[in-house]
Amino acid sequence: MKYNYCPQCGNPLTENTTDGKGSFCVYCQKRFSITTIEPVKEEVKTANKKRSSMSSKSVVGIIALLISLMFLVSGLLSFFFYQNNIQQEQVYSETLSELEQIAASVSDQFKEIDLEANQLASRLSLLEYEAEGENSLIHEQLDMSIKKQADIQYAYIGYEDKSFVMEPVEELPDGYDPTSRPWYKTAAEQKRSIWAPIYFDASSSNIICTLAVPVYTDSNQSQLKGVMGYDLNVSSLLSNLETVNFFESDYLMVVDQEGTIVMHPSDDLIGMPLHVPELMEASKDNQSQIIKSNFEGKKNTVFITTIEEMNWHILCILPK
Repeated sequence: MKYNYCPQCGNPLTENTTDGKGSFCVYCQKRFSITTIEPVKEEVKTANKKRSSMSSKSVVGIIALLISLMFLVSGLLSFFFYQNNIQQEQVYSETLSELEQIAASVSDQFKEIDLEANQLASRLSLLEYEAEGENSLIHEQLDMSIKKQADIQYAYIGYEDKSFVMEPVEELPDGYDPTSRPWYKTAAEQKRSIWAPIYFDASSSNIICTLAVPVYTDSNQSQLKGVMGYDLNVSSLLSNLETVNFFESDYLMVVDQEGTIVMHPSDDLIGMPLHVPELMEASKDNQSQIIKSNFEGKKNTVFITTIEEMNWHILCILPK
């Protein structure tokens, strides 16, 4: 077959070899004689070249448009992620600020208890212990403190002669010597109120913290009379923190200055050491901060701030 081009549409023509009358365009459904075809052959080729050139330009234009769209989408995604990061940073900053306010409130609670203990120590300095007496006034002062502060589990005073008075009254082991106890020695040596390390009370299943205050015979602190103390139920004192949530899946925990877990949603972890190096290292700084950490087998964002009065740390754990 011999191919020429249709003068109307430019598509190939099939020569009619049967009658020799010319060629037939299957697209236009018309027959053209050879004499008709030949004069326009060059024009058709020129037209085809123009179409080809236009097609090439169209392809280039489409490619350029696609590239532009890709850059546009990429730019929009970058802007979206940038905006999202800005918003996330703002939310995280506000969360840390709120956590600092909570820590300050808890610190104030401990300060109030410390203040009350020092006031009680001043009152007890005026009362004399009677070895053979009921010491009802001393018991009354101790009992009043417990009624005033529900988180106090025990209130007591140990004297230099090793005598001991406590509320509520409980039987003590024979030969109990309060002057040999760490809380007594530390408060007497430092001549000020001290917070002793926490311990787990097996009988009540509570975390207990002892506040000890030296009691003197006069305002000049010239002679030590004894040391009074509170055993505080920390689990009760921090119970309000258990309901605090900043996000849907976060939770709070508290660790003391030694890294012992004081409060946690899981009771099994309370009283256990915090074995997370990056959290322990961050806690030592005593500065509010946000870090990434693998805790309890998960990737977490952790907000950390300090309860200044106790040098404890509140951590908000936000699983990724």
